[in-house]
Amino acid sequence: MCKCASRAACCCPRDAKVPSEEWPFLKDQRHKRRLTLGSYDRATSEARQARLQRQLSRHRNQQHGGATEPSPGPSGVGSGSTVGAVPAEQLRLGDTDSSDSGGGDAGSDSSADDEEFTAPTALPSAKNADDLRETALAADRYGVSNRAAAAIINAFQVDIGRINENDMSNVVDAKKIWRARNMMRNESARQNIDAAVSGGVESLYFDGRKDKTCTDCSAATDIQEHVVVLSEPGNLYLTHFTPQSGSAIHMVNELYTIAVAFGEHVKALGCDGTAVNIGTSGGVCRLFELATNKPVHWFVCMLHGNELNLRHVFKTLDGTTSGPRTFNGAIGTSCAEDVWRREVAPFQPVPGHVPEMTAELVATLSHDQQLLYRLALAVQTGDMSDSVARQRIGPLNHARWLTLGARVLRLYVSTESPSDSLRLLVQFLVTHYVPVWFCIRRHPDCTDGAKNFHRSVELLRELPEMIQEVVRPVLQRNGYWAHPEQVLLAMVADGDAGVRQEAVRHIQAARQRETEDVRPFRLPELNFSASAYTEVISWSPPESVTQPPLLRHLTDEQLQAIEHSPLQLPNYPVHTQAVERAVRTVTEACLAVRGEEARHGYITARLKHRRCHPVFASKKDFQIC
Repeated sequence: MCKCASRAACCCPRDAKVPSEEWPFLKDQRHKRRLTLGSYDRATSEARQARLQRQLSRHRNQQHGGATEPSPGPSGVGSGSTVGAVPAEQLRLGDTDSSDSGGGDAGSDSSADDEEFTAPTALPSAKNADDLRETALAADRYGVSNRAAAAIINAFQVDIGRINENDMSNVVDAKKIWRARNMMRNESARQNIDAAVSGGVESLYFDGRKDKTCTDCSAATDIQEHVVVLSEPGNLYLTHFTPQSGSAIHMVNELYTIAVAFGEHVKALGCDGTAVNIGTSGGVCRLFELATNKPVHWFVCMLHGNELNLRHVFKTLDGTTSGPRTFNGAIGTSCAEDVWRREVAPFQPVPGHVPEMTAELVATLSHDQQLLYRLALAVQTGDMSDSVARQRIGPLNHARWLTLGARVLRLYVSTESPSDSLRLLVQFLVTHYVPVWFCIRRHPDCTDGAKNFHRSVELLRELPEMIQEVVRPVLQRNGYWAHPEQVLLAMVADGDAGVRQEAVRHIQAARQRETEDVRPFRLPELNFSASAYTEVISWSPPESVTQPPLLRHLTDEQLQAIEHSPLQLPNYPVHTQAVERAVRTVTEACLAVRGEEARHGYITARLKHRRCHPVFASKKDFQIC
């Protein structure tokens, strides 16, 4: 508060006066400070640099013409001793011995030229030229820090003899790992954009979740929603964005911007079956069609729809949930425990339709998916091996019902007297849920979507009537793969010529009825007694039948050619598992790096390493990207 020039001239009130012992400090703080640099003796620096070059040149000549016995030098090695490597800090400019510590002009180094120089066995390099591209990608994928990665690399080089007491030029520090990671992140981000531009983006598959995110300005975290966008087929990661809110209009604005950036050739949208995505009038897919003024194909995740069936059956038999990972009923409470630790009891096999899959196909599944398949097959056959029974099952999560199905099956085989609700639930799993799940995985292309849906309807008829009454409304509300556009997409790729001819006839009639307005996407009434996928819906009135947006580019001649040979379409997946994997990567990136651009590079680097180097069991499984 005091602004007076001195204590003697201070006129401040008594409570505002500065104590006498504080006045020297206050005076020092008020003094102007200016940053000054010391003098730079350019002549001396150039002389030392020239002397260093002559010493290195003399050493090279000795290596070619025969080495002489070294004398004591800067390295401190005595006469007759083993020659050691010169520390790198002694080869830097200005770090010579004490005889050069004083100043001088350019001509004052004549005596220094005659100094003995201890020649290293291997000259330290000014720069480690090792290419650490793959190391940087692996460090990003597995979340290894720069310091830890450098320590592992150096330890490995010591083991193989690349680093020793006489040669330290191959040492890697954390800064080099950091530079390599930044380089690979930028490179992988550019490669993704180049691949998207060259291949064309004709579909946008998206999904999102709220994550704890590191902010740019501090170490604090904030809850932000991130939506991941991929291009299919090919699982090509495009970008992720943070919408202003969770409303559909804000998500559509971002998706439309992405579509425009890649040429406005988007013909399909892939998402899960939440209301914000597939609302008839205000969902993301509908608003995107209105924004682009053209219809797009709706690819709603079939695996998500199959989980909804299990969710409603479980709610009917065991009660509602009590939290994000807990249940109220007896079955759910028991499943929350470590059921794999229970002893296997004599259990009654439950007939079902779990398919026999090849070992190659099973190897492509994740750990939880393999365990669900083996448990369902064991319950169906009555043969439960100890290796399958003791495998750990993932935690419960109401957003992931696959692990709940595995826990219910494991609970059944360890219960001597299962309840009627548990029996019905296991019967639904091995008769409907698990067979449909693996049917979708075995036939993931969009041309198989209508057939997979019909398979679900067929298996439903083999369940008790009580279960059918629960599942039918769920299938009706989520019958997106029974829409005429989806059925026609499967019919044009069918091997039966009669089915293809009927599809061509429906498409030609739909083209004649088309108007300039974007057609509304309405679900049809389902026929649960259909014997073929073409009979799941009614084709009347004709106004309800519209041509698939993926076939709008075909000319009449190309459409007629479908009658003679099936149409080959891109392999658009009927599920969004690739998007869910990318969402998990984004979740991990939110706490690993700060900033949208840095996070984008981190994600592309991790996905690139996963694509080029999957988890391999032998040398033949390793690939060089």
